[in-house]
Amino acid sequence: MAGLVPLQSSHLPAGTPSRTLLRPVLSLRQAQGRPCGEPTDDLQPCRPGIDTECSEWGATVQAGLPAWYADRIPYPRGLVTLGTSFWTSDADGNFATDLPVTEVWGSSVDPGGDDCDCCSDGTCEDDPPPAGTICEFRLGLRAEPGNEPPTWGCEDGGGGIGYRVSCLWNHSSAGKEYLGKGLSCEDLPAFAVRASVPYWWSFGRQWEQWEQIGEDCECVCHGGAGDDECGGEPGLCIGEDEHWEWHCDPIYGWRHHGPDWVLLDLRDYGYSMPFMRNPLVQLAPYRDCGPHPAGVLYVPCIEVQGVISNPKGPP
Repeated sequence: MAGLVPLQSSHLPAGTPSRTLLRPVLSLRQAQGRPCGEPTDDLQPCRPGIDTECSEWGATVQAGLPAWYADRIPYPRGLVTLGTSFWTSDADGNFATDLPVTEVWGSSVDPGGDDCDCCSDGTCEDDPPPAGTICEFRLGLRAEPGNEPPTWGCEDGGGGIGYRVSCLWNHSSAGKEYLGKGLSCEDLPAFAVRASVPYWWSFGRQWEQWEQIGEDCECVCHGGAGDDECGGEPGLCIGEDEHWEWHCDPIYGWRHHGPDWVLLDLRDYGYSMPFMRNPLVQLAPYRDCGPHPAGVLYVPCIEVQGVISNPKGPP
């Protein structure tokens, strides 16, 4: 499998997932005796981004960062000087900190070529492939949040860091673009609220390999001096120059390997941090007037005007 070099813990920022961060050093190495082509030895098999693609040995996989939900009150309009509360949520608007995880596996390829034919039809015992043959090689991508809360930015209204934040507007959203929604889903001028949260990309491999999976052993009589390794049929192998010993034949079969997830250090790909900020915040889908855009929350904001009664009454 690929050589992996652990990073020193002092190099890891806060919020790193619990798995050890590793840098892939070499692609899957050629197993001894396997009649496959040379591996790519690609130090950087992936092209990370909001949409990430990995390719190795002809296998490819693509995945994008998932949208994550948020909700707010008041809704649908915010109120000047009274503040609007935002929080990370599930699809129904309930407060939640377990943000979504994406895991995608690409289609398999057969580095072992024709020697992989028996892997699918179960005839390898009749015509076994060479030891070390690799088949059904697949690549996977996984994106998961770290342990840090989102960072929020409210147009003209501040922002903050946390799973719950509040934005305060001192004037209405009049004059802004008509991107918000009212009670009847009418378009209204609205402030834009954006948020992002650290996400970590992981790269995985899994495959089937024809290899020794056990032994078929028999206790046999062996000529020559030595101690008995086992006990054979009574009355046999009792000569001075005879002893019992195990004779074993290897048993071969397909063994599954993987998924061997490796956290990608995005600094190896030109990024300033080892993780990627996921900006795809989306209003919880239980709210009317959807589908709601991913990447921004639009908040129409109005001024609150008191109603002054005439203390003298009608004339």
